[in-house]
This record gives sequence, C-alpha cells and structure tokens, in this order.
Amino acid sequence: ALVLTMASQQQHREVYAPPGPAARASSSGLGLSFLSYVPTGPRARVFGSLWIFGLLSMLLLPAPFKVNESDMKQYNLLSESADVETLDSFSQARNALIRAENALYDVEVFFWRFRSPYNKLVPKRRRDRDLALRAFKDIEAVRNKKLAKARAKLGLWSDFGVTEARTSFWKSFESGKVFATRQSFWDGFFALLSGAARDESMVEFLIRWFMMGISNFTIGMIMAVCIFCWRLPSLIASFDAGYLSGTFFFAVCAVGAVAVVVTYLLLLTGAAAGTVYVAAKTAGVGNLRLGGGRRQRPAFVRYHHHQQ
Repeated sequence: ALVLTMASQQQHREVYAPPGPAARASSSGLGLSFLSYVPTGPRARVFGSLWIFGLLSMLLLPAPFKVNESDMKQYNLLSESADVETLDSFSQARNALIRAENALYDVEVFFWRFRSPYNKLVPKRRRDRDLALRAFKDIEAVRNKKLAKARAKLGLWSDFGVTEARTSFWKSFESGKVFATRQSFWDGFFALLSGAARDESMVEFLIRWFMMGISNFTIGMIMAVCIFCWRLPSLIASFDAGYLSGTFFFAVCAVGAVAVVVTYLLLLTGAAAGTVYVAAKTAGVGNLRLGGGRRQRPAFVRYHHHQQ
C-alpha cells in the first residue's frame, strides 16, 4: 500500500521547470519586435536631439560665459550703490506697510460689516494699507531695476545666471517630489483602510499602489515644470536681459526641465514595472507549486480510503 501510495503521488506531482531555450528565444524575439516599434523618422530624431540637448544643458554643460574679476568688481560696486541709494526709502516703505497691515488686522474682526465702529474703520484702514503697498511696490521696482543693471554686468548666460536657473529648477523639482511622495503615502494608507483591499492579494495591491504612485509623480513633475517656467521670467528680468536673449534662455531652460522630468518618469516607471513583474512572477511560481501540492492530496486520500 505504501508503494502504491508513493507511485500515486509521483503521478500527480507537477514539477515547475525554468523556461528553456525556446522560451528565452521567444522572449528575445518579443524584445526585438518591441524595438521595431520605436519611431525612427525625422520627427523622432528631432525630439531625441532636443531630449539629449536638454539633459546635457541642465546637468552637464557649463555656462557659455564665465564671470571674470572685472565684471565681478563692477557688479559689487553697482549693487552696493543701489543698496545705499534705496536702502533708507525701502526700509521706510516696508515699515509703513507693516504698520498699515497690523492696524488693519486689529479692526478686521468677524462680521465687521455689521458691527460698529468696525464697519467704518476697516474701509479706511484698507485704503491706508493699499496706499502703503503701492508706495512699497514703487520703491521696490526702482531698487530691483538698479540691481538688475548690476546683475547685467555678470550676464544671464554666465555661470552666475545658469547656476541660479538650475537652482530654481531643482527647488521646483524637489517640491514636486515631496507632493508626489506625500500623496502616494496617503493613497496607500486609505487604500489599506478601504474594503476593496481585503479582496486583493498582495501583488494586486502593490500593482494598484504603484500605478497610483506613478500618476502622482507624473502630476508632481508637471507641477514642478510649470512652477519653474512661471519663475523664469522674473529671473530673466533680474539680469536685465534683452528680449531675444531672454526668450532663447527661457526655451533652453524649458527644454532642459522637460527632458529631466521625462527621464525621471521613465526610470521610475521602469523600476516600478520591473518590481511588479518580479513580484507577480514569484507569486505565480509559488501558487503553481502550492497548486501541485493541493492536487496530490485528494488522490492520496481517495486511494488510502479505498485500501482501508
């Protein structure tokens, strides 16, 4: 009976074998067929060239011009003279604005429109605040114009301007990453608390969470590019650059930002897809082996019962 039982188990046992040469050849054929769908036309070459140029300009290429000692001395002299000429008036306007805002804050209570004497004090102090704000902006514009003339001695395309543009981009990039990471954490947390997660396996939950994370990072990176492009005009204006130079600088920075973001998203998507594929394959192999074990037991039980 023991011999017959072992023979029955041997007949019903399923052994998992790794894929052979034919399967590997088919997978390599799939890879080659996928590469055949990659566009190679003139438009694709243009986009590829812009992508490589954007990566190089944002990450590796040095600035076209370097700041020498004479330009740095002129910049220091002009910036110091701008500070001396506008420091007193700028400080006075800023202090007046702070006093006006504090005075408005003291009387701007809840339901001030229906309470006396606040319904008369708030409009008057709002006018005072608006006048102080207008005076502060006028003095700030004069000061910024003088500082822009000083920064023009360095040049927008100098290492000073390029470094400032890259710093602005990486700040926007980091803010997009923080948004995406926080949003992905809360999405996963609420997905665990939801009732749908109870009916899913671990692999299914990871796939859904990775998809949510990729969408969140895509939104965060788009926001980062938009914020960076929104800040670029003020940065260009701070160097008192011309329209042609400023437009070309804006285009180069925008192309570089888009290239970096697209590369980051492609790498992130590839890493997530590889992780999900390995997890799904491992879970499939485990289920296959467990399935073989489950199919052994009924045959053994039926044969053992028949022998009894």
